[in-house]
Amino acid sequence: MSYRVLYGDQFDEEFLKDVLAIDEIVYAADGYVGELCNMVARYQVERRQFVCIWDEEQNRLAGYINFFPCSQGLYEDIRYQTEIIRDDDIRPDEMMTLQQGNNHLFIISIATHPDYRDKSVIKDLSNAWIDYLNQLEQQGYHITDIAATAVSPDGQKALRRYRFEKERVLKKDGNIVFVCEGDNLRKLLEKDLCLHGK
Repeated sequence: MSYRVLYGDQFDEEFLKDVLAIDEIVYAADGYVGELCNMVARYQVERRQFVCIWDEEQNRLAGYINFFPCSQGLYEDIRYQTEIIRDDDIRPDEMMTLQQGNNHLFIISIATHPDYRDKSVIKDLSNAWIDYLNQLEQQGYHITDIAATAVSPDGQKALRRYRFEKERVLKKDGNIVFVCEGDNLRKLLEKDLCLHGK
């Protein structure tokens, strides 16, 4: 297989249909498939919010990570206040563009097409994302922390592998907020991952 890394500023809004197509497969059972118009609206705020793996041979998207900087209000809501998952309801005005200085990041989605789950795509995607985070750091976009909300056991396992720690359980939907910061964030950026996702 021949894979290529694509970043959000290397494609246009039309490409988001490929992203949504994976969402429709991965998240349909949980009821967390977003709407294209909302994805496009967020993309227009900060294009550098995607790291994708493209299968050159099959000419299709194999997987992606979608993350973006939060306003202070959104960061506090996700981490401390909301009792229901913040997901496709996140509005563009709750986001930020990447800032020189400190940035609170939120992973809204990590997804791979089921056809690629037993292949190297997950490893390649992880490495590409971490490399990209390091690139942002080197460019002066300091990452203070990364939050995410897991909606499945697989999601929890992936986040633990990235050294995220459980922050709290959302009372209304039972989903779990995870955060990566401090020493764990340093280890993530060094690719010192928790390989067993414990």
